[in-house]
Amino acid sequence: MKLKIKYIYFLAAIFLAGCSEDEKHEPVENDSIVPKPVKNIEVTSVSGGAIIKYDLPDDNDLLYIEAVYNTKNRDFKVRSSIYTDSLKLEGFGDTDNYNVDIFSVDRSENRSEPVTVQVTPLKSPIAKVFDSFTITETFGGAKLQWENETKEQFIITVQSTNSEDGVDGPLEIVETLYTSTSIGDESIRGYDPQEYRFAISIRDRWDNVSGTKQVTIIPLHERELDKGLFKEIILPGDTKQVYFWNPDVDSTIPNLWDEEHDNDEDRIAGLTGDMPDNYYYTFDLGVEVKLSRMKFWQFTINALDFLYYDAQYKKFEIWGTTELDLTGSWDKWYKLRDCEIIKPSGLPLGKKNYNDEDVEAALKGHDFDFPFDTPPVRYIRIKVNSTFSGLNWASAGEMSFWGDY
Repeated sequence: MKLKIKYIYFLAAIFLAGCSEDEKHEPVENDSIVPKPVKNIEVTSVSGGAIIKYDLPDDNDLLYIEAVYNTKNRDFKVRSSIYTDSLKLEGFGDTDNYNVDIFSVDRSENRSEPVTVQVTPLKSPIAKVFDSFTITETFGGAKLQWENETKEQFIITVQSTNSEDGVDGPLEIVETLYTSTSIGDESIRGYDPQEYRFAISIRDRWDNVSGTKQVTIIPLHERELDKGLFKEIILPGDTKQVYFWNPDVDSTIPNLWDEEHDNDEDRIAGLTGDMPDNYYYTFDLGVEVKLSRMKFWQFTINALDFLYYDAQYKKFEIWGTTELDLTGSWDKWYKLRDCEIIKPSGLPLGKKNYNDEDVEAALKGHDFDFPFDTPPVRYIRIKVNSTFSGLNWASAGEMSFWGDY
């Protein structure tokens, strides 16, 4: 009998414990007294939103302040705790007037009468980016440039006509760019030198959509250089491009045009050298050409461990000439351009310290356009000035060149 009584007590304890668990989900206080509204409201307009400041009511059980408003795309509820005296409203895509209801809410979830204020946002980030956007002709396509001072996340949709239907044909989506970089610079390639219409529109994370900006351009003529014609050249003074951990192997320069960059044996790597003054190497393009652009790939070995890190090129120079001086002198060489590999996210140095946009840029390849007045060249010198981790040896994946010849 004693055992049965103990068992009943045990069940009762479980039941009571379950009840106490349910009670935890109830408000700490449970009354029907409506809290007082906020007062002394001040509204400050900001880009794409507003800051609302107020004085809190003196209710002892006040829990939070809530703003309720609607944009043209979404319904918003924004809350702030009793430890602050302001609310930040976001998500507006224009500068129209909007009504905002502000509530005081207590621990019993009682809501005060709303205080309605009107806000007039300043020009939104998406509108600023759209205004800054330019579309100009470049070799083989169109160059897109924009500014994004707030580094907001945007989706840029790029459309163009095709070569078969001509400039008056329908627009088709050719690229979708996801970006938060402060200075945007992208090129859309693969077009013949004939008239095309290009158009862009932008969408932000609040589903605001810009207008459409259209231009008609004629891309400049170019074609990719045949890598089968490329040859390494070893001149006096050149930094030997062999693995410093295995200096007896052949030159790794041909790895720059082997169409691979994800294994040790597919990358160029050099001995320890003297950066930024005397770390360079030379190769032959095989033809005399007026260069339009170069695409550069980092090496991607070990599951992308070393992107924007270690011995990857950070800053380098491209030099060219049509006359090869076998003494290694620089007298007949001229600089074509300076190059810098930039991490779009702006994240600091660190192993695997990158985001999806950084990875996409690296796998797509970093584009470097040459000025329109660049003279013809046949021979190329790459002078490495720095690596991402400040090492005095350098490594890279692949290079491709385009031009008119």
